[in-house]
Amino acid sequence: MRHLSSFYIFWLAVLLACNNAPWSVAQTAVHPPPIAANEALQRLPLVNESGGPQGGQIAPQAGQVAPQTGAPVLAAPQAISSVPLPEGDLPAPDTAQSPPETPAAPFHKQTAEEVVEAEADGSAGSGEELTDIEPEPVYSWYDIHYWFPPKIWEASIELGVSGAEGNSNTLNTHVGANAKRTTDVQILELDLTYTNNTSNSIETANQGLFTSRYDWLVPESAASLFINSSLEFDRFRAFDLRWAVNLGLGFSVIRNERTTLAGRFGSGVSQEVGGPDEQYVPEATFGLDFSHQINKQQKVAIKVDYFPDWQNYGSFRVNTDAGWEILLSEPMNLSLKLALLDRYDSTPNGAELNDLNYSLLLLWKL
Repeated sequence: MRHLSSFYIFWLAVLLACNNAPWSVAQTAVHPPPIAANEALQRLPLVNESGGPQGGQIAPQAGQVAPQTGAPVLAAPQAISSVPLPEGDLPAPDTAQSPPETPAAPFHKQTAEEVVEAEADGSAGSGEELTDIEPEPVYSWYDIHYWFPPKIWEASIELGVSGAEGNSNTLNTHVGANAKRTTDVQILELDLTYTNNTSNSIETANQGLFTSRYDWLVPESAASLFINSSLEFDRFRAFDLRWAVNLGLGFSVIRNERTTLAGRFGSGVSQEVGGPDEQYVPEATFGLDFSHQINKQQKVAIKVDYFPDWQNYGSFRVNTDAGWEILLSEPMNLSLKLALLDRYDSTPNGAELNDLNYSLLLLWKL
């Protein structure tokens, strides 16, 4: 027993000496204790520059430590599972929602006028953006658009012919033309109608009427200033020619793409040439213009002018011009027009008070 106890005491001293030996410290340096998973994750960035998780870098960094130290390293899935995540898991990089794409603006061909306006108000680009400018059309001198640009001018020609041969020979002809020039500050309207009728080689009607009106629009207002003139010829009246000029103030009640309603009033003078009374007649003027686009195929227009004598309101003239247009062919700008022109004179000097002409015409817009 004494030898056995001495044996155990000997080996116990050897064990204690081994634990306190210097080589045990070196062994500890070679085999350090494994780093806790939470501490390892805190040392590694979890979010990359693009805002997505960077968990894929954990395994490479951990793999670099293992060959140098030989310490056990936790696998990336095991390390991540040991870290408490906030509420709501971070989305995977391939499933993260991308910002909505802005739809591309529709392509627009910018005209030369739009480029000039953009440069004038300073809204034009720096020159880096490419703009497709639509070139202005060039017309030759023999083209109608050379004299009447389509952007500001509207013009049309109307023609109506009817006749009969046999027991009675008749031929009725009606010719007309009108033009309108519209800008931001001015409106010019020209209108010409001529009628000639024969029956059995005897002339029964030969008359013409030319009217013009120039309007100066007041900026940012419904008012305008106008000057109106007319020239009337009729072989079956007591005079050969009558002219009139008047001016005044106009105002727009309705003005949009489909409907126009405008009135005017003013004063002027008229004279009958080649008749029994060639005195100058001072007269007032009251007018009303109405037009309405019923639909794409139909349009109506009415114009009424009333001219009373300033010295005698019982003496007056009234001109009424009405038309109904029906589109026949849009590519050819061809329409059918029912026209009505009525001229009333309270002092006819032996002729009829009223002249009414109505006709069915073919209208061609230039």
